[in-house]
Amino acid sequence: MERILKEHTASSTHTARTTRERMKQETLASTTNLSDVLVEHANTPVSIAFRSQQQIETLERSLVAEAKAFASQSEKWIALVARLNSSLKELGHVENWVGVIEKDVGLIAAVLEEAPVASITSTQSQPTAPARSSFWA
Repeated sequence: MERILKEHTASSTHTARTTRERMKQETLASTTNLSDVLVEHANTPVSIAFRSQQQIETLERSLVAEAKAFASQSEKWIALVARLNSSLKELGHVENWVGVIEKDVGLIAAVLEEAPVASITSTQSQPTAPARSSFWA
């Protein structure tokens, strides 16, 4: 009977050990599976956020490049407007100068128109006068 008891004890210990090992492996597999599911569940939003961040950085780089190009173009336009403004000022000075010259030429023309008449009139009233131009006299 002792032998039977020992065999039964050994058999049940072996069965219990085998059952524990099997349960341990099943628990380990289930835990690994659960861990993988949880990690995947946590990584999905992280990977979406990472891709979004990459897109934002790409857009940021292109925006910075466009802003630099815009600033450069703006500087060129400002320089062009400054040159145009300067040219318009010069044109205003030239227009003023032309006005002054026109007045001077008109005055000279009026004096020249009056000069021959005065010369002819003075010559007719004094026939004995020497033949000098009265314009410079």
